[in-house]
Amino acid sequence: MHYIWIFNQSFGMFIVLIIILTMNFRMCRSSKGLVFTMSQIHKIGYKDSDNQNQFTNQYLANTKICKKVLKKQRPLCKEHYPLMPSVISGFVLGISECQHQFSNDMWNCQGHNRTVNYRPLFEKSDETVTKFNKSSRRIKDTYLDRLIAKSTPESAYILAIISAGVSHQVTKACSQGIHNSCGCDRTVYDTPREGKFTWSGCSHNIHFGAAFARTFLDAREKKRSEKQPYTALTNMHNNHVGRQSIINKMKIKCKCHGVSGSCEIKTCSRNLPSFRLIGDFLKERFKNIIQVDYIDGKLAPKYPSKEMFGEVEMIYLNDSPDHCNHDFIKGTLGTTGRICNATFKNNEPEPINSCFKLCCQRGYHIKTYIRNENCRCKFKWCCKVICESCKRKVIDAICN
Repeated sequence: MHYIWIFNQSFGMFIVLIIILTMNFRMCRSSKGLVFTMSQIHKIGYKDSDNQNQFTNQYLANTKICKKVLKKQRPLCKEHYPLMPSVISGFVLGISECQHQFSNDMWNCQGHNRTVNYRPLFEKSDETVTKFNKSSRRIKDTYLDRLIAKSTPESAYILAIISAGVSHQVTKACSQGIHNSCGCDRTVYDTPREGKFTWSGCSHNIHFGAAFARTFLDAREKKRSEKQPYTALTNMHNNHVGRQSIINKMKIKCKCHGVSGSCEIKTCSRNLPSFRLIGDFLKERFKNIIQVDYIDGKLAPKYPSKEMFGEVEMIYLNDSPDHCNHDFIKGTLGTTGRICNATFKNNEPEPINSCFKLCCQRGYHIKTYIRNENCRCKFKWCCKVICESCKRKVIDAICN
């Protein structure tokens, strides 16, 4: 009887342990990645509105969208839910710019809308939206989320460009008077010595846009800091790099007022830079990214030869994964199926998207197909551009 009692007690403890581990596993799997969450919200707007970046139904914005974000983000979402279309617009803008900047690199910033089973998150059809199987529901990370969780160099650019995109689009919406919760920046700045002018009183309100982006995006990292303070600090710094890049690149634009086009009075305002300029700037920062370590509760350069990083320098903790082969755990899609450059001449420098580099020495194959394109376009008064449809033979080199 004594042995039976010990067996029953041990078996009971074993069952309890299994239940606890299962609960912890589910809790870990239930956490939603930043890119996954933003993609899900974008999908709501895409499905319910002809304009992908507008949520015309306030009830839709307040109930569906705010339920998708983290608990710490919900108060801000509910208080300023008219700004959520601008948040998602900034996310889409950031991802698009990331893909442009890395289009020829081995890592091309793809995977923002794909989970482990390659299910697209931007589908419009009701069937795709509603019929998720149980296994896919547990996957709440995209490939880019996996990189962010590991704090790789790629994650630094992803976070910085998304933070910049959200700051940019929220600022733009405020300055256009779209939302009642914000407006123009009416600050009177110091007048430069080289010119005399007055401030127009309606500069782009980048300080509100950046503050909103910080509160919204850093809330996710503050939650992460409870278990992974080193990753959270790194990610929050890279978020700051994106916001600060917009602030530093603000431009002064002026208008002349006077008789017959004279410039008797000049009024000026601070305006947002083009987002391509921000993407280019952050790509240069990416090339000089600094690896850091977490020491005594602070981040410091990993190698003594490096000086302390500045506020607009990207940082990372872990090295990049091998982007040659597909690996969801590491957040890489691999290069199989990528179009590569097989046409450069031997006397030319080898491009970064050469088939030898991009295909990781696996070789490539040629695919030939016919594509319809607009051609012989003419302007017809008024006001249309009429084009003919032409067939063009396309030859692509595809990585094996």
